[in-house]
Amino acid sequence: MQEELFLKVLNMSITGSAVILCVVLMRFLLRRAPKVFSYALWSVVLFRLVCPFSFESALSLLPVNPEPIPDRIVYAAVPQIQTGITAVDRVVSSSLPGATPYASVNPLQIWVFLGSLLWIMGIAVLLLYSVFSLLSLKRRLKDAVHDKENIYLCAGLDTPFVMGVLRPRIYLPASLSGAEKEYILLHEQTHIRRFDHVVKILSFFVLCIHWFNPLVWAAFFLSGRDMEMSCDEAVIRKLGHEVKKDYSSSLLSLATGRPIVGGTPLAFGEGDTRGRIMNVLNYKKPGFRVLLFAFLAVFILGMGMMANPKAGENFTAAVYRVDEILYSAPQYSFGYTRDTAPEYNISSDYVLFRREISDQDWVMLGSLYEYPLSRQEQYGLFDPLNNKAHENLDKVKTIYRADLKDENQTLILVMEQKNGHVLLAHGYDHPGNPRVRWLFHLDKVVEPDANGQAGQVKPQDDRAAGTTEAEPMAKEQDPLEKAVSAAILQHNRSEYTGGDFSAQAHTTLAAETGESVTGSGIGTVTVYAMALYMEFGYRGGGLSETGGSHMPVALTFEVEDKNTYRLMEYWTPQDGAGYGPSIREKFPEKIAGGALDTQKYIQAHVMACYEQAIAYGQVDVGGEIAGLIETICSSPAHMSNPGAYIDAHPLEYRTLVYYGSYTLEYCFDLFAQGGQRGLEGHIMAAACRDIMMAKGASFDDMLYNTGQDWYDSIKDWAVPS
Repeated sequence: MQEELFLKVLNMSITGSAVILCVVLMRFLLRRAPKVFSYALWSVVLFRLVCPFSFESALSLLPVNPEPIPDRIVYAAVPQIQTGITAVDRVVSSSLPGATPYASVNPLQIWVFLGSLLWIMGIAVLLLYSVFSLLSLKRRLKDAVHDKENIYLCAGLDTPFVMGVLRPRIYLPASLSGAEKEYILLHEQTHIRRFDHVVKILSFFVLCIHWFNPLVWAAFFLSGRDMEMSCDEAVIRKLGHEVKKDYSSSLLSLATGRPIVGGTPLAFGEGDTRGRIMNVLNYKKPGFRVLLFAFLAVFILGMGMMANPKAGENFTAAVYRVDEILYSAPQYSFGYTRDTAPEYNISSDYVLFRREISDQDWVMLGSLYEYPLSRQEQYGLFDPLNNKAHENLDKVKTIYRADLKDENQTLILVMEQKNGHVLLAHGYDHPGNPRVRWLFHLDKVVEPDANGQAGQVKPQDDRAAGTTEAEPMAKEQDPLEKAVSAAILQHNRSEYTGGDFSAQAHTTLAAETGESVTGSGIGTVTVYAMALYMEFGYRGGGLSETGGSHMPVALTFEVEDKNTYRLMEYWTPQDGAGYGPSIREKFPEKIAGGALDTQKYIQAHVMACYEQAIAYGQVDVGGEIAGLIETICSSPAHMSNPGAYIDAHPLEYRTLVYYGSYTLEYCFDLFAQGGQRGLEGHIMAAACRDIMMAKGASFDDMLYNTGQDWYDSIKDWAVPS
């Protein structure tokens, strides 16, 4: 909460800084106009520094993005700001610390936390200073004498000022002459009538919030000068131009005193006497044209600066297909067509993913960062440049780049056109000769949802996590399933004798009843199943596989009664070339194809065996799971794609998945604590998803920015309460 508030204040401060610079420029252009117009412009600055949102308009004059710092920047692999000013974005973004692949906290999270603490300390210091200043001032006013109405005279006072909010009081030096008193009193009453005393207090508190921004300090003092000068001009207009010399003399006589400190929020006095005297002496009644120009300038600039730029269609948080191939380098033999080209997904935090037409899973290509190129530099990436590419490049307004850091030095350029269309260039960053191989025109096929995600996970039915379509574990309530489990264990123990514990898991594909082969009248049942047998060893508190087999089997039992089954035949397929034909001959035709697909069941079966072995040996696998995740995250450190880390450690990842429910419990506990937004979160989410799918849970095709986001989307239906 503290860090989020700090980032919002930073966004308002950046936007406010741009408005301050514009107001300072307009203030210079309005130097001959009445100061009330310059003073009115500072209300726009106040609005921008206080209000985190505004209305949108196509006529907005705001020169920067109103939210330059993304709210999730601390979790980004490559943190970037988007002010809309390319040079600023490049310098600042390049100095931001990136995510550490297997660290639990990103470095930027630490810096933002420390910055928020410093920010709060600064606010506290300014407020305490203000309170002490106010108490000191009140001690000086203890001998003040009431004159009339809300006017007080004080002998020890050198500068007039207003103090209070709901019932403001005017304090005047007792030494003022009658004429001076009239001028100064009218000036202070004008302040109160225009509610300047309230504006000044609000401005001070805004200054406390944005104390770290030097432009806000400049705005605070410049707006104070315009406030005083506009009040002086109001006095001259009311009393007439003939009082300018006497009024200036009164200001000069008060300038020798000690001014009220600006850090006292409930009291403000007069400042910049020299500038005010010069403004009073040079003040002339403005002509109609000057007033009209000043009014229009303030109105247009004020409304333009208050409005946010009208947001176009955001190209992030969406899935794209290739709508048209604008360019294909002729020197390469392999090419895409619209039907064979991959799909692309751009997440809300500018991470690019790709999925080939033959794949089911998305592959992370890398984080996009703004990459400005001149038009000639863009043309130079093509050899040769055709007309279609040329026409589309001329419409590009912003370019983002992602680097795959592979042996081909692959680069991806995502180009946003002025009309909102998106191009994608795939090329190679060869030293001194970068080249584009393909240029695609993309078409959005999945719109972002309310959370900025393209695609959501949803349960396909009412099955909870941990269940499968064909349960591999023995069903305690089914005597036949118990007989099958016992037969698998008994048959294989004679083949494998090297383990401390044996486990089995099977999926029954079909069962057929028949007559007794002995003529006794007792029936038979043949169970066709996919069976896994595994043996495990326990050494040093850990768990290891020592042997096993996975194959289709046909078990024929004689049924003595409904609860008693005696094994008559344990059939296994032939080895070698006879494997497939023997299965087709033995198994019913409708299930023979499934019996040949051992991979369909292997993962669920292995997980079931592992879970039995862990429970039997009372193995504490929590530390083992943590070590496996750490090992997977350790390399390759230069890659941003979580799949690359999994591919680099297939044995560790396989074991992580095989731990099944224990891995789910470990990962879900961490996800429940929150904050798993780094590489570890991605690895845990991938493992949990594989485990749950092996156990029968179904997911829509989807993509999430972080592992934590994935968990948050499925926890309500997939995590047991």
